[in-house]
Amino acid sequence: MYIKRHMEQITAQYPVLLVTGPRQVGKTTMLENLAQTEGLGFLRAAAARASQQINCKCIADDAEIDQATAKNWFHILEALGIVFLYYYRDKDAREIDLLLEQDGKLFPIEIKKMAAPPKKLTKVFELIGKSPLERGTGAVLCMADRLGAFDQDNLIVPISLI
Repeated sequence: MYIKRHMEQITAQYPVLLVTGPRQVGKTTMLENLAQTEGLGFLRAAAARASQQINCKCIADDAEIDQATAKNWFHILEALGIVFLYYYRDKDAREIDLLLEQDGKLFPIEIKKMAAPPKKLTKVFELIGKSPLERGTGAVLCMADRLGAFDQDNLIVPISLI
């Protein structure tokens, strides 16, 4: 939905839409399919599962497309930089909702639907301590009213700031 709305806004303002990305990743096919009902169904099904582990079969079933098509569309969206599929889960099923990597650092993020998240949510960030990359500032995205911090390494970030 976001991509279609964004493309509609851009094309209303500019007569030409340029979609860039690596060769042979399916940019044209994606745009053609997104213009059809099945593409919108895929985007809705994927968006409904934001911050969850990707399950292409469930998304494909909800969008009424085959699983291979759903996987291909995810790969295209990732190659275009529209979707980032990074999270961490260890063998004990402890997980970090989102990991951002920039300049050789990992920035762990938890996403919670609460106004006053407890500091213990940041304990899971210790899981990336074995990584060869340096750990950057962590954050808990939540329903808090204002920006805050648990400590010098972990922030409380209101979702309204995004």
